[in-house]
Amino acid sequence: MKTLSLTFALVVTLFSTAVFAQEVAMNTISATTIAEEARITPPAAYYTSFQASVFPRNNGNIAVHVAKGTQEKVTIKVYNSYGKLISEEKLGKHGLINSDYVTKGLAKGMYTFEIASLNKVYKKEVEIK
Repeated sequence: MKTLSLTFALVVTLFSTAVFAQEVAMNTISATTIAEEARITPPAAYYTSFQASVFPRNNGNIAVHVAKGTQEKVTIKVYNSYGKLISEEKLGKHGLINSDYVTKGLAKGMYTFEIASLNKVYKKEVEIK
């Protein structure tokens, strides 16, 4: 009985190995890497993005935080309530930028902060009181 079980297990193993070898030979299962034309590559925007937040501080200034890739080009623009550009800053290669916009000398009202790269735009309106 023990020999019969061992023989059966050996036959099943040989059969499954033969089926696998046949599938590899027929190219239904690839034993190599995926062919170049079969690869799915996400667009560049998938790899380049940024995270941003803009909010007023207790001291009256406006805080701007941007986390981005070192190769991504990001610009911060500030518009007044009439849509006039009052400030523009191009960010360097640093990955994390924390800055305060000093509101001293600015008129009270609504201001729009626009943080943009080639693939994404973040806008936030902030009121200066």
